[in-house]
Amino acid sequence: NTYSPPSQLVLWHDTKNYTELVPPRLRGLYDSKTLGEDGTVLATFGYPNPTFLWIPAQANGATGTAYPIAGLPDQFVSADMNRRRDFVGSTRYGGDDNSRAYRVSNEGQVVEDLNTLIPANSGWVLQDAYGINDAGYITGTGYFTDAAGVEEHGLFLLVPTAY
Repeated sequence: NTYSPPSQLVLWHDTKNYTELVPPRLRGLYDSKTLGEDGTVLATFGYPNPTFLWIPAQANGATGTAYPIAGLPDQFVSADMNRRRDFVGSTRYGGDDNSRAYRVSNEGQVVEDLNTLIPANSGWVLQDAYGINDAGYITGTGYFTDAAGVEEHGLFLLVPTAY
């Protein structure tokens, strides 16, 4: 067995000084992290720890506050964030076939399964969301099941009707 010490997410001020962005009780292995242009950090720790936003007190500042995001599905892993601090990610329930793609908006207040945004009878299952831009366009992967029951995996681009 090998031991992996808990990871830390820190903001370095110079070669000797840093600030921990999250409390020690949330240390763990990070599944993903994203850095916004204003210095906002989006990070997901290994399950069951939360996804959180660390928002600087001023743009690209050295002090700020970490906000755990409540209401996310179990095993959620964040992937990307835009300037509005909306972010996308996916869940992992026992393998790729059970994963679902999500958008989280209003700094964690609204959590949406992307599959609820497309017609139920489309044949598509949106599994993984990887990117969101400032216009709200979302990219990811999923699969399409045709009338014969054959699954084909592919990419998707979700274009918002209003954003």
